[in-house]
Amino acid sequence: MRVSNATAQSGLAATATNQLKRDGFKVLAPDDYPSSLNATTVFFSPGNEQAAATVAAAFANSKVERVSGYGKVVQVVLGPDFKSVTAPPPSGSSVSVQIDRNSSNPPTKLPEDLTVTNAADTTCE
Repeated sequence: MRVSNATAQSGLAATATNQLKRDGFKVLAPDDYPSSLNATTVFFSPGNEQAAATVAAAFANSKVERVSGYGKVVQVVLGPDFKSVTAPPPSGSSVSVQIDRNSSNPPTKLPEDLTVTNAADTTCE
């Protein structure tokens, strides 16, 4: 994971990185984010939902957004609402997050002959 600073406060990403390392996270070198964000946001690529949820749990009220191109790296971008890193929940505990889809990407066009099966409902076999 990587922590980036999108605020004017110098050293914020380094402080958060050190706190995360103490909590057992593997963290890359911190850096500055090239643009500003309104809120602390956790970015991740599809398939990395569990890692993103765990990371987001360490940042109170952070947004979680799925984007493409991040691979296995979860990136936390610190916004003006960032106060501190909290200890992550114990391993195996349930974490609930609201995931935003990157609004700058066009929606995926599904094929017109797509068949959907609800595996949870077997009453109409």
